[in-house]
Amino acid sequence: MGTLVVSPDGELIERTRRSFGGVVAVTVMTATAWTVTAGSASAVVNLPIVVTTPADVVDASDGVLSLREAVAQANAAVGPDTIRLADGLTYDLMICGGSLATPDNSAGDLDATDAGGITIAGDPAAVSAPTIHQTCPQRVIWGAAGLLVLSHVDLTGGSSADGGSILATGPLTLDHVDESGATNGIFPGDYDGAVSAHSDPVSIVDSTIHDNVATGIYLGSVGTPVNSVIRRTSVGDNVSHGIGGGIYSPNPFTLDQSEVTGNSGGRLAAGVAAFGADITASTISGNHDGVAGGVAGAFTLTDSQLTDNAGSTYGGALGSFSVVRSTVAQNHTITLVAV
Repeated sequence: MGTLVVSPDGELIERTRRSFGGVVAVTVMTATAWTVTAGSASAVVNLPIVVTTPADVVDASDGVLSLREAVAQANAAVGPDTIRLADGLTYDLMICGGSLATPDNSAGDLDATDAGGITIAGDPAAVSAPTIHQTCPQRVIWGAAGLLVLSHVDLTGGSSADGGSILATGPLTLDHVDESGATNGIFPGDYDGAVSAHSDPVSIVDSTIHDNVATGIYLGSVGTPVNSVIRRTSVGDNVSHGIGGGIYSPNPFTLDQSEVTGNSGGRLAAGVAAFGADITASTISGNHDGVAGGVAGAFTLTDSQLTDNAGSTYGGALGSFSVVRSTVAQNHTITLVAV
């Protein structure tokens, strides 16, 4: 058994078979993990879990590892885990049933309950990202405790009144995620986001949230704009019966270098309904059918475009806001007709 020696700040020094007094050491414990020791503290760094079949199966004797089995394996391990998916494959979730009361990954959605955190990732260099598709009337994934990271993957389908595709009750990071096709179930409510985050920090970067029958993103964390950030992300063509069509956040958040376009519905705003939003270098355009077409609540609009939105009472904006070096133009009111 070898020992990997690193400095107290984590920098690799050398591979050796001896330990040195006062030096942090990493010792190979098993084929699946390293144990990192620093003084009296230690942490486990697990090797990636590679999914070997796109089939939705739970069978320990079949010689392959499904996505559902990989999430269960990660939950059972100590420390953070990364699950690797194959380029271009679609992982259909077809075993329906289960509930939040029994988050064992035997059926229904994927339940990430590992307090150490779980990352599900495709290859950043892949021509075609892997897709996780929910065929059941349930959400795709629930991040219950530790940090849930989805990176370079597509998510399609899913249905739930809270988090049609993703529900995070712990921290959430979406990086290069394309999410679409979720619905908010039979009873739409205030928190009916296709992506529904109830904790912080939240980071949604270089992603696309689109074509859902639900608010695109709900941010329910109680924090500051630094804790909840949407950056270089497109939120578009979502149809909502909740408070916001594209984004709803009852708490402060940052929207930076992003687009919120073509969303409809929203009892308060078709585009962004927010209380304490810092909107910078972003475009909010072509949203319609809310009380306000573009933005409602309390927000700061800096170096941004608020154009061509249509609301039943207010075209562009409603609430308490400041506008700095931004364009607000061609917004208008419309008459909604019940059918």
